[in-house]
Amino acid sequence: MASELCMNCFSVKGQYEVCPFCGYVEGTKPKQPHYLTPGTILANHFIVGNAIGFGGFGITYKCFDTTLGVVVAVKEFYPAGLVNRAPGECSVGLLSGDKQNQYQAQLKRFLMEAQSIAQFGKAKDIVNVYDFFEANNTAYIIMEYVDGVLLKDYLERQGRMEPEVALNVIHPIIEAVKKIHAKGIIHRDISPDNIFISDERNVKIFDFGAAQLNDSSEGMAGEKIIKVGYSAPEQYRDKSKQGFFTDIYSVGAILYQMVTGIKPMEATEREFKDSLKSPAELGVDIEPNIDRAIMEAMAVRPELRFQSIQQFEDALESKRMAEYPKVKQKKRRRRRNWTISLVSVLVLAVVVGFTLFSTVLKKESRIFDTTLHKDTITIWVENEKQKEMLDSVASKNFVSSENASERVNQMLQDNKKITVNVVNITKDNPDATMA
Repeated sequence: MASELCMNCFSVKGQYEVCPFCGYVEGTKPKQPHYLTPGTILANHFIVGNAIGFGGFGITYKCFDTTLGVVVAVKEFYPAGLVNRAPGECSVGLLSGDKQNQYQAQLKRFLMEAQSIAQFGKAKDIVNVYDFFEANNTAYIIMEYVDGVLLKDYLERQGRMEPEVALNVIHPIIEAVKKIHAKGIIHRDISPDNIFISDERNVKIFDFGAAQLNDSSEGMAGEKIIKVGYSAPEQYRDKSKQGFFTDIYSVGAILYQMVTGIKPMEATEREFKDSLKSPAELGVDIEPNIDRAIMEAMAVRPELRFQSIQQFEDALESKRMAEYPKVKQKKRRRRRNWTISLVSVLVLAVVVGFTLFSTVLKKESRIFDTTLHKDTITIWVENEKQKEMLDSVASKNFVSSENASERVNQMLQDNKKITVNVVNITKDNPDATMA
């Protein structure tokens, strides 16, 4: 049967060398020497056709499932730089040294990708995964084959769209991204060449090779892919934090191109000098809030973008007021200045209050509360030894002595009722201190 199938469209061409349906010539060599040769059999029931896509981690083939009688897409794990394959061979050869360890780690990540996409089941807007298996010293993911046109080709053919038409296309994409984010996955490669538009005008997002699947080291080790015009600024830096807002930038860039007919300038250029004009500034007849929503989704700084895809959708549907990033930044700056001023006032108030409490309003200790009496002398000392010494002196009742001056002796004679009270402040009043 395989010899009667066209390896390009899988129509039954019979014994014809040239397919009467698509014009494919039987025996045509693959585009690259390391691609599988059309007609190769995988897992005993998948007939390999032409390669329909390739990336840093793999090659995707159009295949025919002889068991179910349907066309499927099969993605082969083939990390460039870590493996090689001779023309006409099936098995891949591993390079020596540390590259073997890298290969095993990336193979684990590849299989994790298959399991992650399989979570979506038969979602109508995300490519379905049917199965995966290991063979030929590598691995394969069996996926739904989408008979449609890439959004990239659609945009090149269509050119600029009316905003209403563009919204009809972008809404299914947003719904798909909502499902992806609901699983905790950041796609990180949402671009027109990873979105199919089917005949029913449904969309299919595919290729999760760059996705951050989970918090594990394998889950975060997605392929670093930069798509000029669609990749957010943080994707250019290895250690920059990425989040759902990263995908939101990409969706906003796609919508921008739809309504303007212009692919946005590269994000790194905008970081240096953001001269990107809004659709309205380019003369597009668009609702003001939608114009603001597109630019907010594409804000250079992540914190100025929508933080969830739902917020973006609400703004497009006029359920939420969108803001231009520059306006949003000015408001944040004013709010921050007000916050700093308020905190400064509060700190000053605390300092003043503490100072007043420590001085003017502080309750005086016993040492300064002592009532003065006419016939009593009170002496404050800091330890018991000083108290004993002065008590000894005071117990002599200041009796006049021959060595004392006449004036002192006279004072003592006139003040015989004077008593001396010696107080150890550290013992009787621990909180008191000597002045």
